[in-house]
Amino acid sequence: MIIKKLILLMVLLVFASFLSCTGNDTSSTTHKPSKPHNCSLEAKAQHYTYMRALDSAFYYYNEAKKHHLKNNDSIQAAKNIALMAEVQLTAGDYFGAEKTILENLPFIKKQSDKKELVKAYTFLAHVYKHLFDHKNALLYFEKAQDVSTDSLEKLNILHNIARVHIELGNNLEAIGILQGIKESEVAKKSPSTYAYIIDRLGFAMLRDNNSGLEHLLAALEIRKTHNDIEGLFYSYQHISEYYDVHGIPATAKEYAKKTYDIALKLREPEKMLQALSCLVTISTGDELKFYSNEYITYNTALKKTRTAHKNSFNDIIDNDTRYETAALKKNETQDRALLMQISSDHNKLLLISLVFTIFSSIMVYYLVRSRHRKERFMESYSTETRLAKKVHDEIANEIYGTINDLASDEDISVTDKEKLLSRLDSIYLMTKNISRETNNIDTGYEYPEHLKMMLNAYSGYTVNVIIKGIADINWDSIDAIKKIATYRSLQELMVNMKKHSQASLVVVDFTIDNKKIVINYTDNGVGATQEKLLTKNGLQNIESRMTSIDGAVHFDTGSGKGFHITLTYPLYTPYVQKNFNNRRH
Repeated sequence: MIIKKLILLMVLLVFASFLSCTGNDTSSTTHKPSKPHNCSLEAKAQHYTYMRALDSAFYYYNEAKKHHLKNNDSIQAAKNIALMAEVQLTAGDYFGAEKTILENLPFIKKQSDKKELVKAYTFLAHVYKHLFDHKNALLYFEKAQDVSTDSLEKLNILHNIARVHIELGNNLEAIGILQGIKESEVAKKSPSTYAYIIDRLGFAMLRDNNSGLEHLLAALEIRKTHNDIEGLFYSYQHISEYYDVHGIPATAKEYAKKTYDIALKLREPEKMLQALSCLVTISTGDELKFYSNEYITYNTALKKTRTAHKNSFNDIIDNDTRYETAALKKNETQDRALLMQISSDHNKLLLISLVFTIFSSIMVYYLVRSRHRKERFMESYSTETRLAKKVHDEIANEIYGTINDLASDEDISVTDKEKLLSRLDSIYLMTKNISRETNNIDTGYEYPEHLKMMLNAYSGYTVNVIIKGIADINWDSIDAIKKIATYRSLQELMVNMKKHSQASLVVVDFTIDNKKIVINYTDNGVGATQEKLLTKNGLQNIESRMTSIDGAVHFDTGSGKGFHITLTYPLYTPYVQKNFNNRRH
């Protein structure tokens, strides 16, 4: 009954919003106008935004923008462009949102009202934060801070600047900013803002020196008192990480589950994935399987939805620009004719042609060599994946059927049956592990999350795996082949560590040096000589993988001194890959 009343209330509110746009004209209730008043367009856009029908919301905001531009109302047009960008950000179309809001800046800068400019700068900063472009995120947060005149707004911007510094690993700088604004009277008058500040301060202290619980718990109590649902999500998430870092898995899992419950209420896909990622990291057994499956399900659905929304947004924009594109092509043709006329000097053309021929020959040579290397790598990768699937589909399933038959066979003694079942179960798990370790790799925008999950999977009560710098790499700009080689090489190092090193601590550090990715792997295990290591197929495979991407491997190890290996490869290669990075391999 309550749900029905809420639905009825929503319908009445939406209907009222439409009526408010049509004024007192009662004739509007008897027919639908062929071209509705612009306020109706914006009301429809707001309605579809609330219903999360984002492609429809984007369409109506775009129609409203065109209406205002036609009437020379740049202020209202700018507001609708900003709302279009917000829709794109919500849908995960970060590059589209960046392009749209940059289109908005010329309109906003003409206005005397600086609030819209602050909003635009802050919005751009959030877009760049999602794109892991921390330099531009800080730049636009600082621009917003310079323009803003509102005290509370300035505090929120400083809080966001501190968040970026935490993501960069500049925890002491973040702590300094947050401690400075925590004592502000303006912050204390806004419980929501104050809770965000002290929660982020506690989180920065946790990342710096494993402290900060007092601030995290204080923020939690404020959010409980004011029923701040979104704030509770971050509180539970940060407290779960605190107890996980301090080796209290039961309490960490308790708060991780609370994070998951809040994410279910918010129904925001990104928060669902964050909560499930925490649960996957600290779960084992059936729970690990359940949360992993949930993560994969949500992640797949989110990718499909984002792709669909992005295509819809592009279609809407393309329809508006098709005539402009035709005019542009005509101008380009005229420009080319003009250039040919200007470049009529025979000697200059001959020299240019000669230089171009030499340059093209060099480029073709490197392109062919790189493509050949890429094809050999992918052929090896495909064979590896196909054989792993065959092991899983045929051998593992056959063993699983044998286990079931043996369990129901009453002619074998209980003792012999238990021994045979135990051995068969071990073999079955071995085949499952082979399949898991050589399964397909997602090289799309979720690649760093999958890489981190793979490395964390080898962490447990006896081994602590520390991952540094993975978020500082712009993985979207790196070829899929390099991502696969990185994933497989690190996976083989982790398998080798688990089997042979007897290590209790593993550190994997990602950095960029002189336009090269540098991955330092270190453990405190028993170590081994380089000659002994090179006899192992896994480490030979690592050298082969690095060679295939113009990379190198450097061993620094000795028996009883732990094991250290450095993998390096260039950020960019001569060939250009199209429609490859977003495929699943």
